[in-house]
Amino acid sequence: MKYIVGFIVLILSLSMFFIDRKRKFQLILISCVCLNFASFPFVSFGSANQMLCLFFFLSEIRNLKVFLHRLKKTPIYLALLIVTLSTIITIIMSPHAHNIVTIIGLIIGDLLTKYYVIAYAFLMFTDSWFRLMSRTLYVCLLVLTFFGNIIPSKNVGLLISAANKLWEEYAGKFVVKIVGHCKNWQSVYQPLIKYGDAFELDIRRIEESEIPKLFGESHYLVLPYKSVTQSGPLRIAYGYNVPVIASDLDGFKESVVEDVTGLLFSEGDIDSLYSVMRSTIENHPLMYDEIKRSQKRYVDENLSTKSVCDQYVKMFNEILSDRCQ
Repeated sequence: MKYIVGFIVLILSLSMFFIDRKRKFQLILISCVCLNFASFPFVSFGSANQMLCLFFFLSEIRNLKVFLHRLKKTPIYLALLIVTLSTIITIIMSPHAHNIVTIIGLIIGDLLTKYYVIAYAFLMFTDSWFRLMSRTLYVCLLVLTFFGNIIPSKNVGLLISAANKLWEEYAGKFVVKIVGHCKNWQSVYQPLIKYGDAFELDIRRIEESEIPKLFGESHYLVLPYKSVTQSGPLRIAYGYNVPVIASDLDGFKESVVEDVTGLLFSEGDIDSLYSVMRSTIENHPLMYDEIKRSQKRYVDENLSTKSVCDQYVKMFNEILSDRCQ
């Protein structure tokens, strides 16, 4: 299936050289809605959205001289210089930029296909409606999501308190989504919120059909639980390749591999949760992209249908082998 998706993405990407500019950008916008989970299997650092943006930019190379001429006359020029310089410093200083794939992924995925394509769109399109639509190309907020029934053992109050503290230092750089049913939200949890802009609330029972969109819009799933036996949201996050931030309960330690499938913090410790959340902001997108890749490998090797069946076969063979001796 992934090769079929890759083939479709390749066809769409190549079409950038044959359709008009407005249709190109419409295709990018549609891909952001329809291809959130798609990856390009032939390029290790390329998501479907990034590949389409890259080919869009390549197809417009002949217009780069005009673009640069216009760019120098706008405040966007200075902003792009700062972003470019920041990317170079990140590559040099970040412990996560330790291989060529990560570096290329940062340059193409976060610099070229985000900021430069957005700047290009704003400068080269004159249609006011299209300028407005282009704002949906990428959302620069880090999205931290809690999903599930909101009950005392889930410790959502700890997440709210940590987010309040984080907002005082990183206002506008993240949003905490709290999504799920709660019987006493207004009386227990709502009063804990100090900064409304830090939160996006959807307090109700969530239909199963809404789950793909929710996880497709999330960077991390946050599980601040006080106690856990098994976690449905954790398994869902693994299914949608969403890294997790979880308390270091034994139940989570068995499933969450530190820096591979997610991040752990000390259970009940607001400072520990705050520190982990702050790290995700300061090291985004390098740390996020790296954990997504390692999580996918982990799931493929340990939790896919084939790997689970192989483990059962191995276990039964060992049992039969012991009985025959």
